[in-house]
Amino acid sequence: MLTLPKSESEFLLGKAEQCFRLAKHVRGELSRSEAAAELDAIANEFMARAVEIDTSRDRAETRHRRLHQGAGIRSAGGSSTR
Repeated sequence: MLTLPKSESEFLLGKAEQCFRLAKHVRGELSRSEAAAELDAIANEFMARAVEIDTSRDRAETRHRRLHQGAGIRSAGGSSTR
C-alpha cells in the first residue's frame, strides 16, 4: 500500500534518507564507491529542495499572519469612538 507524505518536502526528505541508506550499503569497491557518491549527491539535492520548500512555506505563513494581524489592528483602532 502506497502512503503519500503530508508534503512535498516530507517526500523529498524520505527519498534523501533512502539514498543515504543505499549509499551506506554499497560502499566498498571502487564502482560501488562511485555509486555511493552519486547517491549521496542525489540525497543532498533532495534535502536542499526540501529545505527550500519548507522555508518558502514558512515565509508565506509568516507574511500571511502579519498581514492579518495588521488588518486586525487597523480595524480595531478605526472602530473606537469617544
